Amino acid sequence: MLLNNYHTEFYPTYDYKAQAQQMRATEGK
Repeated sequence: MLLNNYHTEFYPTYDYKAQAQQMRATEGK
């Protein structure tokens, strides 16, 4: 259960980071 919770909380953070980086690159253009 703890592992599942960790994975669920970790994935969104990683996805958000990648999305934020992509948004930043688009805005920089």
